[in-house]
Amino acid sequence: MSSPIIKPIINDQLRLLVAKTLGLAPDQVTAQMRRDATPAWDWLNHFLLVAAVECEFHVWLSMEEIVRLQTPLELQRAIESGRRLDS
Repeated sequence: MSSPIIKPIINDQLRLLVAKTLGLAPDQVTAQMRRDATPAWDWLNHFLLVAAVECEFHVWLSMEEIVRLQTPLELQRAIESGRRLDS
């Protein structure tokens, strides 16, 4: 018997922010959607999304992290491990 496949989940606050920034419906935003497969997630919207995330979640992401981010799940992990601006 195979074990069930568990899909990663992103938090609702991030899902709504990604949807708003990319002009998508929230239900279109999944943890695994890829930047290179999402036409709305172009280079400009990528940087707008990063700026929105840094402001909303009070974190600072390095340029290396910003360039490497490809999915909302990776973005969520970067938020969780990012440098807090309020500390």
